[in-house]
Amino acid sequence: MKTFRIPTQVPFLNSNRIKLSLCIATVATLAGLSSRLQGQVINGDFSAGLANWTILRIPSGQVTGGSLTSVDIDGFPLGLSNAYYCQPGAFDGRALQQTLFLAEGTTYDFRADLAMESGSNNADGGTVSVYLNSTLVGSYAFGFAPFHVKQYATLSGTYTAPTTENETLSITFTRSYGAAPDSPFDYIDNIQLSVVPEPSCLALAVSGLCIVALRKRVPRNSWTEKHHSSRSHPNIYTAGKLQDDLTKSNSTYRNNALSGGAFTA
Repeated sequence: MKTFRIPTQVPFLNSNRIKLSLCIATVATLAGLSSRLQGQVINGDFSAGLANWTILRIPSGQVTGGSLTSVDIDGFPLGLSNAYYCQPGAFDGRALQQTLFLAEGTTYDFRADLAMESGSNNADGGTVSVYLNSTLVGSYAFGFAPFHVKQYATLSGTYTAPTTENETLSITFTRSYGAAPDSPFDYIDNIQLSVVPEPSCLALAVSGLCIVALRKRVPRNSWTEKHHSSRSHPNIYTAGKLQDDLTKSNSTYRNNALSGGAFTA
């Protein structure tokens, strides 16, 4: 029996399946990136109060209590939210601590929103620093604190874990002078520690999206649409069936069907 091989310039019989596979691969890649980029810090926005946080006096290291307050942490865009606050003084600072599991060789970005307000003109609005174990990741010093002028800042830094293990995240609040009722208050909110994505992961995700977009732009010809929609969906057609199809078609249809293909015995 003579058979006809499908033309090579229209290899779309399984194009929907290919597109679906590409979409699944791309979504899986993006989902993997999303899970990797999720913050490692638990309750960094204090929506659950002070759960998962330990507060210490420094330099003594004594565990103590702490307080939250509703405050505008960034000068308006985020509006009011719960923030941890304290009034640090010389020899009576504070440290917020949480234990995190970090992976060796992985680079992490730290970020937090800060604010400061003083009840008097003060030479030192306090310094907020972040450590992972004993390594300083970032620090911000408010400097001179004007009377009742709220200042805003971002505390940030990058850290690469030397080993795979639990590490202690410590955010310290210190000040050079003793605390008094009108001394500056320091605030912190939206504490995040997220994985820096590897370039290869980002490239894979972008490539997958580009391939899907390009395949959507590839036009199908009429011959492919006709036979791709068939319930039998055969890859091989008999010569008799093909001849019937060609007899019903115009010359353009016939040329498209025969180009690139061949009859085989």
